[in-house]
Amino acid sequence: MIQVQSVPHPPFRFDASVAPSYSKWVPPKWMLQHTSAPSTPRNMNQNGLGEPWDPKRPAFHGVDLTKPAPTLRVPDVTIATPEGEETKLTAFVDVMILDSTGKQPYRGDVLVRGQRIAKVGERLTAAELRNARVIKGDGRTLMAGLTDAHTHFTWNNSGSLDGLAELPAEEHTLFAMRSAKTFLDCGYTSCVGAASAKQRIDVVIRNAIQAGDIPGPRYLANGQEMAPENGALIKGITRFIETTEDARAAVEEYSAQGIDQIKLSMSGEEITESLRAEDVTIPDDVVAAAVEAAHELGMRVCSHARSDESIVQCLQYGVDIIYHASFISDSTLYALEKQKDRVFVAPALNWLVATLYEAAAFGYPTSKAESVGYARELEVAVAGLKEMHRRGIKVLPGGDYGFAWTPHGTYRDLELFVEYLGFTPMEAILSATALGGEIMMHPHELGKVLPGYYADLILVDGNPLEDIKLLTGHKNIDFVMINGRIHKERPKDREVWLEPGESLIREARQLKLQEAEAEAEQANTREPSHWVHGAAFVEPDVKIHYLDIQPTKPNGQTLLLIHGFPQTSYEWRHVVQPFADRGYRVVCPDYRGAGDSSRPAGGYDKMTMSRDLHLLARDHLKLHRPVVLGHDIGSMVAVCYALQFEDSISALICTEAPQPGTKQYDLVTRDDEYTYGLFYHFFFHAQPDIPELLTQGKEREYLSSFYDRFCHNGGFLTDADVDHFTNDFARAGGMRAGFSTFRSCLDDRLAFRKHIDAHGKLKIPVLAMAGEHSKMSEWLESQTKEFADNVTFNQITRAGHWLAEENPGEFVEKVTGFVQQHVLNQ
Repeated sequence: MIQVQSVPHPPFRFDASVAPSYSKWVPPKWMLQHTSAPSTPRNMNQNGLGEPWDPKRPAFHGVDLTKPAPTLRVPDVTIATPEGEETKLTAFVDVMILDSTGKQPYRGDVLVRGQRIAKVGERLTAAELRNARVIKGDGRTLMAGLTDAHTHFTWNNSGSLDGLAELPAEEHTLFAMRSAKTFLDCGYTSCVGAASAKQRIDVVIRNAIQAGDIPGPRYLANGQEMAPENGALIKGITRFIETTEDARAAVEEYSAQGIDQIKLSMSGEEITESLRAEDVTIPDDVVAAAVEAAHELGMRVCSHARSDESIVQCLQYGVDIIYHASFISDSTLYALEKQKDRVFVAPALNWLVATLYEAAAFGYPTSKAESVGYARELEVAVAGLKEMHRRGIKVLPGGDYGFAWTPHGTYRDLELFVEYLGFTPMEAILSATALGGEIMMHPHELGKVLPGYYADLILVDGNPLEDIKLLTGHKNIDFVMINGRIHKERPKDREVWLEPGESLIREARQLKLQEAEAEAEQANTREPSHWVHGAAFVEPDVKIHYLDIQPTKPNGQTLLLIHGFPQTSYEWRHVVQPFADRGYRVVCPDYRGAGDSSRPAGGYDKMTMSRDLHLLARDHLKLHRPVVLGHDIGSMVAVCYALQFEDSISALICTEAPQPGTKQYDLVTRDDEYTYGLFYHFFFHAQPDIPELLTQGKEREYLSSFYDRFCHNGGFLTDADVDHFTNDFARAGGMRAGFSTFRSCLDDRLAFRKHIDAHGKLKIPVLAMAGEHSKMSEWLESQTKEFADNVTFNQITRAGHWLAEENPGEFVEKVTGFVQQHVLNQ
């Protein structure tokens, strides 16, 4: 896919000097036959637009504003459902639901049954989740799929106008297939065809999508645009109509081919340098004949209409969808407003912005675009579109994508609606969803997240009401569903609800990471293909994500590695493959609150966190007596794992953490050197809300201070590593979950002592390990002997706190040496 570098363009400011001269509006020639005078012009206000319209003003001359709307056939937008999937359940749990009714998003669950949405907002029961494919939202935004109202699947990213016609039919069809998939990858589940470069390609693509043969959005197919030969913008993609007979014949032919709507090219385009945007290209009688013929056959008509006179033609003869509408006059706005329940406007704002500011790399510099009139047109169009929006006229996104400087996959009309037209983010989203259902002619089935609507849904990583740019392109669209079927998902969202005793492998839910396509989220290319990501629910609301690496020559032993704070399972990236090469199966979970696991409100005491991992190991992964290794907070979790489930593990390895409940913990958390120095964060993190308030927006700086303060080897993390951890903790609830592991330390202290008093010390082999340059090396051995009888102590040389990252080679050797001696050789 071609990438266009966005060129910063000047902040938009309205210039009244180039606004349409509403007070000097002159009716087009065909209106002069009417004897009454034009309506009294209104005074210009400070924005260059007329005052609010007067309902008592005379009718717009030449347009019958009382004429009833035509009876149109409702196009088929169904997509075939594979046999056996009619009642398939998919559950979106813990999502922010943006339902496109105009309400603010709210937290809840959504259940999909077959093709349609079954439940919205209600908390789903365990039974419903058990029978469903579960997607855990973790507070991400679930919303209706978007609609593009001005779509050209066959516009082939050409650097010239004539290039749109130059692809052979076979290659052109393949390109259109790719375009359809790209729209869907970016969250567009419905598209309105605005013309096809070759006559039947739109129909072929639509039919293939509906049959389920290729991926793509629900689509209304168009044919080649129609115009007289001397009014064609691009002759190679135009069906010439010179007379009323030509128009009727073309419409009848299009209808027989199964086209949903026709396109009239009714004005010029500045880039042609031969047909001005303010020209009119089709005679009135030909427009009238084409529209009448289309409506008689139940088809809608859309138009390329930039000039005011061509917009008036649209309103006079009943065009249903007006593209561009750049030079609309005050009087024409009045007429459009009177027909606003029938007419849609899709201005293709991105074409104007990109052609003016971003086409230089393709031979069309800004100076050229300005000289032919695009700067003026943008100013005028924005003024008119703002007024349309104020008057409640239906303005929809659709950017005329498919040129080299507006390539497929760069869909950004929603952000331009906010930046240029003054839409709120909610209004922009409603224009692409709720209004999208209307322009698709299925307003009660498409465009909203409500029971009974088609399950055309997207899951957005973030809140688009706070940042509308999240809906530009594909990167923040984590999940796309169309017709109840999953089209696109992040690898880490591939998960399943499992009952205790069921196997992830047997359920075929452990999925290898594969290289994603350009339109989907990219896999971590540093991970070998046999590293498997999985996820399972250990409680109805708690999903645990993990990495599972199988050895090529297994020795029968599994290592369960539990990361610390502020890290995730990514902490083990340097050691998992060396462990696997030595015969160990390696499982690295993200404990609750971290990485891609759930972030529930509670449960951050270490007994509960260790119980999560025990359920994962025993009931889901069927691990037989793994060696449990923990680091930092993960070491606290590992110790509690061993205390509660000693018989289920072979050995314990605890590294670099004071253990709440031990005498050593009490000493170090009361000693001035630790309280005001090394471990001050234990007390800071335990305060309610304050840590979150002070670190919000500064997650990278705060986390980096941790890594730097406790390390011996300053370069042990790359910038990319820090970015990885920062991105995880900067997600909604990430820092709060991390701080909660410290807020629970008092509870951990009491639970630890209660367990030791009741059951005594551990009998299994225990390895305590610290960095040579860590303060914890002074007392970690003595601390461990407070809760275990069979203790081995070791140090990792040339390391501070971050053992597996500062000196991974020695870490692997000392861990495997201990396991070999105390587990495998026993």
